[in-house]
Amino acid sequence: MRTPLLLLLCLGACTEKSVAPAPVAEKVIEDAGPALELEDDDLLIDSKRATSGDSVSLELTLGEGHAFLVLDGAGSGRIGARDSAAGAKFLEGAAKWLKLPVPDQTHVTPLRALPFEVINMGDQEESGQPWQMNKVFFTAGGEYAELYVNVAADGRHVIFRPKDPGYAEPVLEFLTDALRDGPPPPRTLENDPNLESPAPLFKLRKDRDNTLNAVACLASGWLGLRGEESEEVLHTAWNKEGAESWCELPGAVTTVAANGANSTAVAMVREPAHAATVVRRDEVIWPWVLEGGKCRRMPPPKGKQDPSQRTSEYDRPLVSPNGKELALKEGNSLRFVNLATGVTRVVPLPKETFLTDYAWTPDGVVLTKLGEGFVLVATGPKGVVTSLEDPTLISLDGRQRATFGKTLEVRLGGGEPRTFAAKLRADRRALARARDNAPMLLGPHEVVLDGNPQLVLDLDTLKTRLLVLTGERLLCSSPDGKHGVFWDERSRSYLAGDRE
Repeated sequence: MRTPLLLLLCLGACTEKSVAPAPVAEKVIEDAGPALELEDDDLLIDSKRATSGDSVSLELTLGEGHAFLVLDGAGSGRIGARDSAAGAKFLEGAAKWLKLPVPDQTHVTPLRALPFEVINMGDQEESGQPWQMNKVFFTAGGEYAELYVNVAADGRHVIFRPKDPGYAEPVLEFLTDALRDGPPPPRTLENDPNLESPAPLFKLRKDRDNTLNAVACLASGWLGLRGEESEEVLHTAWNKEGAESWCELPGAVTTVAANGANSTAVAMVREPAHAATVVRRDEVIWPWVLEGGKCRRMPPPKGKQDPSQRTSEYDRPLVSPNGKELALKEGNSLRFVNLATGVTRVVPLPKETFLTDYAWTPDGVVLTKLGEGFVLVATGPKGVVTSLEDPTLISLDGRQRATFGKTLEVRLGGGEPRTFAAKLRADRRALARARDNAPMLLGPHEVVLDGNPQLVLDLDTLKTRLLVLTGERLLCSSPDGKHGVFWDERSRSYLAGDRE
């Protein structure tokens, strides 16, 4: 099974905040062995091998801090500390390396080693000695990070090397729980004053599917795509068990777009090049419309415009709320394609802007990273552009307007703002993430805060609820917020759930 595509319905941006890590080590560090030449953002850690063979266990020392690292040789590992005091010192060194403040402590539980997935990338010669190169993946709730962890063949050094600057904050969050604070405790009314009830909102169904490549939610139910060189489209109605097969697509799907407000989805399909296409290459990525139990290839429009001309898996196609148009980014403009005729219209963006993400609102498209806030591009003939000071989300019923600045402020109509104050560190992280990656809406006036764990925030009451108690992650939902599709990282499978 290919890496699953996690498809969220959001009304804002889906990018990560970039924080450039900073080194704490010099370019060349002298040791009893050969001089180690480090990259600018490497963190060099002294280590001592405790065990060897297929499973490698290392004791790590960073300044006055201590931790342990285990790579089991079977695609997983863990990192932790023997005691919180030694772990806290290690955490201070890691925070300095990432050029971030040490996270504040909002809970204390017994330490538990943090598990992660790992890919052994083989051995590589660096500074005259062999190193085992590893890429590790941390996941918990909505928090995710990647990190390179390279181990010297003699076991005397470990290098932490950032995969991407945007992972700096989540890496530090994972290390904080693993080394100093312990895992977040269960939510209760005593430790979380924002919690409305400790009972979860959703009850998960028993059936799980680990054969799907992607899912998408529609008003009528949810779609699952299964296959490799070609993909079968399966539809499961809300409130029903069992899937109906809609069609077999002629190639692998790079991404699928859906708007939960209607029952239309669009799959971007890799298919052999057709003689009539403008693009001359071995294959094209062409939109297929999925609706009403059928799948149809979008017709090529008249003239030179070709829906596949600049369409790639990175174009982030989005279906409009009325199910009639597809939005695609194209250079410094947005392209809107009529799903019935293929007719294309283009809305140019302001000069010297870089479009990183966008999503439909009822009256336009919300963009991010154009200046300091989102930009609203109307879809009407004039293409009017209006700047907003901070990322802003409008509830599905149109009553509430949530602004994600330094705090979360919610306005009812034109009334005075009310502020949601996050008490726990995980919730503060979720709000910070929402400023760059707009949260999913659930039902008429609820927002899903993508933290560890995921929470539902009611914009009317400013109270939160847990989605589930067992850690599965909500991917998308029905328009009324009563049904949803979840991803279980442990079994790497999809399953449906219903609101209790």
